[in-house]
Amino acid sequence: MVVFNQNHPKTKVLVLDANQRSALAVTRSLGRNSNIEVLTSDETARSLAGESCFSKKYLQSPSLQRDPGRFIDWLYRIIRSEEIAHLYPVTEVSSFLCLMHQDQIGDCKLPFPALDTMLTLADKWKLMNLAEAQRIPHPRSWLCQDALTCETDSGYHFPVVMKPCLSRIWLGDGWLHSCVHVVNSFAEMQMLRQEKPYFKNHPFMVQDYIPGHGAGIFALYDYGKAITFFCASAHP
Repeated sequence: MVVFNQNHPKTKVLVLDANQRSALAVTRSLGRNSNIEVLTSDETARSLAGESCFSKKYLQSPSLQRDPGRFIDWLYRIIRSEEIAHLYPVTEVSSFLCLMHQDQIGDCKLPFPALDTMLTLADKWKLMNLAEAQRIPHPRSWLCQDALTCETDSGYHFPVVMKPCLSRIWLGDGWLHSCVHVVNSFAEMQMLRQEKPYFKNHPFMVQDYIPGHGAGIFALYDYGKAITFFCASAHP
């Protein structure tokens, strides 16, 4: 948990992805602390969090999805020119981009563990293995390294779910956005394996389809101590 010095001039934080409602929530929460000065940024001329009274300054940035290299160069300059002490990305793309370029961020702090730890959760196959090790129930899953290594006789009972291991795949100079598909036959599976680049060239899972109501529980822990919880649900 980040502790701000009460006897020091205001700590400057930069909240990225300012068009996200989560960024607005972060901006409001941090902005209520009189010892914190919140700056916000996104690629648009105006943004949701940037319009908040708690955002003391809004900065228009290059697109971190379409031009990540230029975005990182911009971020490097802003951190130094604005004397940013803490950085708050609120999307998967911005979080991983910042973690991958921590050497350019320097002493500016991120509210995340190491990249390898984050990938343990973001990579869905690693997450299934972790669940298996902890004896947590989960859908039966098969790993395919790419379309060519996906076996067509693995005991599937259709419908099944085809799910890329990563929601956002880093290609070295940009991001490939992936999607989850429910498939009802081998023919449909074969078509997706050939047509979708995130199945054709990257690891993905095939999972048993579990019908029903979806719900998510989100938790904030500080070294194993539960601080707060949030619950959300969505109908399939």
